[in-house]
Amino acid sequence: MIVNDGGGAAYEGFQLEPKWPGLSVDEDVDVVRPQVKNVLKSLLAEMDELLEATTPGTPKHLEAYGKVAQGHLGDWDVPQGISPVFAQAHAAIVAGSRNLFIQGLSTVQTGLASIGNLDQAEEKSTIPRNTSNVDA
Repeated sequence: MIVNDGGGAAYEGFQLEPKWPGLSVDEDVDVVRPQVKNVLKSLLAEMDELLEATTPGTPKHLEAYGKVAQGHLGDWDVPQGISPVFAQAHAAIVAGSRNLFIQGLSTVQTGLASIGNLDQAEEKSTIPRNTSNVDA
């Protein structure tokens, strides 16, 4: 969220809407784990493909086609002198893009592991689960 109080804009981080379901502990919200698990598995498969793909928007595409070489800048001394800065920026952007994909993969894998842990704990539990509102 970007907030501008007249003295300049400041980013205040990701925030959910105040009425987002499940933010309050007293709400009766049940996550339908099989459905969430299916969504996470689909995301994982797609993200695995995208990490190695060369389609637009992927780290490998950015690495291959996002470079600004010395020849693109011209032959006079100023562009040639700034060329290493462009190369360093390109390397940083590619690394950041790859790290973003890897962090997304890690988040999805953690979600799947959490659901697996919940399922195992529930199987071993002696307390019956409330299934009145589950549409699995």
